[in-house]
Amino acid sequence: MMVPLITTIVLALAGDGAPAAQALETWCIECHQGVKPKGKFNLHGVLERLNASQSTAADRSLLRKALRRLADSEMPPPDAEHIPNAQERSLSAQALRIAIAGANRIIVPKSAPPRRLNRAEYANTIRDLFGIDVSEFSSLPPDDVGAGFDNVGAVLSLAPTALEKYFELAEAIAARACPESTASVPAAITINGKAMTVTERAGQVLEDGALLWSSGEARCTVQLPRAGTYAISIRAGGDQAGPEPVRMGVLAGKKRIADFTVTADKRSPGEHRMERMLNEGAQSIAITFDNDYYNKDAAAGTTADRNAFILSMTIEGPLEPFRAQAWRSSMEAFAASANGMNAPLAEQHWLIERILRRPVTDTDCILLNSIVQSLPDGSSKETKMRAMIEALLVHPEFLFRIEDRDESAGPELAPHALATRLAYFLWASCPDEALASAATRGELSSSSGRAAAVDRLLMDPRSSSLAERFATQWLAIDGLGNKMPDASQFPDVNAALLRSMRTETVMFFESVLREHRSAETLIDADYTFIDARLAKHYGMAVPVGDGMHRVRIDPQRGGGILAHASVLTATSNPTRTSPVKRGKWVLQALLDAAPPPPPPGTAQIPDRVEDRAGKSIRELMEIHRADPNCAACHRSMDELGFAFEAFDPVGILRDRADGIAVNATGTLPDGSVLQGVDGVRAKLKGNAGFTRSLVKHLMVYATGCAQEDSRDDELDELMESLASNPTLSDIVHAIVESPSFRLRGAQ
Repeated sequence: MMVPLITTIVLALAGDGAPAAQALETWCIECHQGVKPKGKFNLHGVLERLNASQSTAADRSLLRKALRRLADSEMPPPDAEHIPNAQERSLSAQALRIAIAGANRIIVPKSAPPRRLNRAEYANTIRDLFGIDVSEFSSLPPDDVGAGFDNVGAVLSLAPTALEKYFELAEAIAARACPESTASVPAAITINGKAMTVTERAGQVLEDGALLWSSGEARCTVQLPRAGTYAISIRAGGDQAGPEPVRMGVLAGKKRIADFTVTADKRSPGEHRMERMLNEGAQSIAITFDNDYYNKDAAAGTTADRNAFILSMTIEGPLEPFRAQAWRSSMEAFAASANGMNAPLAEQHWLIERILRRPVTDTDCILLNSIVQSLPDGSSKETKMRAMIEALLVHPEFLFRIEDRDESAGPELAPHALATRLAYFLWASCPDEALASAATRGELSSSSGRAAAVDRLLMDPRSSSLAERFATQWLAIDGLGNKMPDASQFPDVNAALLRSMRTETVMFFESVLREHRSAETLIDADYTFIDARLAKHYGMAVPVGDGMHRVRIDPQRGGGILAHASVLTATSNPTRTSPVKRGKWVLQALLDAAPPPPPPGTAQIPDRVEDRAGKSIRELMEIHRADPNCAACHRSMDELGFAFEAFDPVGILRDRADGIAVNATGTLPDGSVLQGVDGVRAKLKGNAGFTRSLVKHLMVYATGCAQEDSRDDELDELMESLASNPTLSDIVHAIVESPSFRLRGAQ
């Protein structure tokens, strides 16, 4: 019956869309046309345009989906009237590939809309501009996520409620970046306890100090010249009562920065000295009493009531010698070499170019001059500098990445806009002076110049952001710290262990990038990174020394991300493994074949063993999969997930689950059997779908645009430009040369 189809395809595999149309008509169109096509996947119009050799980019996106499901034996479904044999399936898939590849591609670049710097980009940018850690200041609200990433332009708007935060941050950053000249003189401030403010009904100011009870605190405000390490000396004693001495603490604002124990009597206070980091400016410092005690039945002659007494507090510092900030030195060097400009104007230009990431305009200078002129007469140079920095840090072109939309300039991005794209792609931060200078000299206008810039940026430590920001979101482990497994089942899993899990994956991805290893190393490697905590979790030998260590893998676990506890925990439920989540993760992250969301009201498998009517997870999922509405997606998803069953919900190897021997095999729709995670590795290695998925996700991250079907032709061309087993750096270079990264595009 199928001989005519085979003959047609074999004779016509060189060209037009007719063989592909014949394949669709034979295997697909019966279910995928009409008013209610199955899976909302309508191929009727595609078929007509294939026959007319007029397929569109949208048609080719549908053909790619049909090709994947046909080649993987997911379609036609098992109950279809006609099922292709291996030869028919192979020839039909080849016809679809030729129809996709042989089409006249029209690449239309797409650009993200003006997008706000997300929290990580903002923090990194301030760090690289001024050497300041913004986490010490008020935090910004969480970023939304679009297409799997928090740097996608469509979700990075600016809510009015967040704008006030940016003004507060700008003021704090400017004050830290540009302190008054008097900041070079260390402070020595002593506050008597009687001058402090004590908690109402939990303390009392006495003639010689402050007395605290009932978890009270004594607080004061001090003015510090600059951020740095300060020596804090507290003279304190107490009414010692009960089985332990007085315990006290120190707060800077609301943050606890020290704890100390007081054994002295309040009549003879002792001195307690500590060195801590404190910020510049007005700082609220509190001393707390932490272990109140009272025993109304205390024996005669003993103290029944424990209280704390503060005689005084002295703060001295900063202890570090005063040094001019690196950014200030760079600015002054620029001003000294600027021909035809006086120093104040040259410094103004430097600030504008560095903070706004583009050349200076007359409008910029007018704005800053008006701000400086509005200051009181006699304002110091530092005051003027702070005012300009504050204004630039709330400028729309700092908070947002706004690219020149002047179409008269041609399709190429302006050099500094391209430099900005490069820097935020590879560093999640602003261009440095070297990259900005390369843009000014026109070096980014050639492919060789861009390649040199990419190589330099990848060698820089800041490119670790690709592991920290891209890899963790691609692999769905970015929020691992919020995914705490059930404490009763997994008492040894805590926040510190979850951090170690995440760090293993981050360091592993970064090593593959920096060592120019093939992307497939992510799937199968002979090494990983562990610390003592993670080694104990894995049952491996504990490495000598602190921190993470590079070690050879345990052969039983296998290597690569598939065996990382970060991934295995992120794709589990708190009390049990989830083959569905793990299978979906493989399809979505590693094969670019994300299943559609489940229909509303889909029944969930019970987490508790006693609620499963004596059935195993596998048996319950087989019942679920018997529903025709569920079978299409679950036939692959569940079987991929079953292959991970030798790993428990926190990534520990096991041979039994819920009292039943583990069955870690999965049978895919094409009949191939996955023997555990090694079977999944074998399926992914050499699979173009894995490389395509990695490239597609990295393209989304690089451009800040969701990968729409209309961009699949561009993705095809990008894949064709790569070697069969590219390195991560090969992929980065190819993306930088792609039209959507390099050219202006429609929004």
